[in-house]
Amino acid sequence: MASPASVAALSATDVLLSEGVILLGAAVFFVILFRRFGLGAVLGYLIAGALVGPQGLGLVGGGESKLAIAEIGIVLLLFLVGLELHPARLWRLKRDIFALGLAQVVLCGLALTGIIFYSTGFKACGHLRDSFFRADRIQDWRRERHLGSTRIKRRAVGAGSPRASR
Repeated sequence: MASPASVAALSATDVLLSEGVILLGAAVFFVILFRRFGLGAVLGYLIAGALVGPQGLGLVGGGESKLAIAEIGIVLLLFLVGLELHPARLWRLKRDIFALGLAQVVLCGLALTGIIFYSTGFKACGHLRDSFFRADRIQDWRRERHLGSTRIKRRAVGAGSPRASR
């Protein structure tokens, strides 16, 4: 008779194996279907995972039990990308890669900043204005106490330009 610990370990393995077969079957089906429609394989994988996942049909559970296998898959994917990437081709595409990459980062950053500003009610202009007034108050405080004003001190406080106080 098997101990309860071995039954629990066996059932966890069985669950992982059956969920893996379901995920693999759905992925193969949707990738073939999406390829026939001229769409990418990654979109097929995403639709398959969303459909059979816990928020879809619920055929497979959460991702905690499959995390270790997923990490191995990511490592193998990165290895495969590294094998297919030729340095000469990367060097030819450097301008496109870095320019478009920089544009993507900047545009996404601006979009997220705008979303955060508008969703939280943060008023950037008001806060910038207040920060400039605080810097002027610090400069006034320094002048009242005759602490002197050098270019380094003004830059450390972030108030005024060197020409403004001459």
